Amino acid sequence: MTAAVEGEAGAISPSLAIYIGIEVLIAVTSVLGNVLVCWAVKINRALRETTFCFIVSLALADIAVGTLVIPLAITISIGLETHFYSCLLFSCTVLVLTQSSILALLAIAIDRYLRVKVPTRRIPGCRQDNRPLREGQETCMYNN
Repeated sequence: MTAAVEGEAGAISPSLAIYIGIEVLIAVTSVLGNVLVCWAVKINRALRETTFCFIVSLALADIAVGTLVIPLAITISIGLETHFYSCLLFSCTVLVLTQSSILALLAIAIDRYLRVKVPTRRIPGCRQDNRPLREGQETCMYNN
């Protein structure tokens, strides 16, 4: 019997029940909210830019955290006795998926930093969508 379970076999302490309830609530709201993010980007063509690809990547990582990591974290915290390799698999899955969410946040931060630090340049003599203002002008793109 573990420290988290008190009294009779199978009885769960009230504090552990509250913890599990809060974790389940977080998991459900996380999955639903991130599914809405993915759906919004899918149906709205204006959101199909690099930044929103990073946001969808973060949303998918958070969906994985809500569906896999939180149940595994609950399993680990209630002290379920498993074989060594099962426990190792649970722990590694929790760590890898959590780190993928953190790395997606890092990618968004770098993208935003670069977007501010190196803004897109407007070409003189061209409209905002880079169409030529003058007749006979071939292109408005820089030759890099």
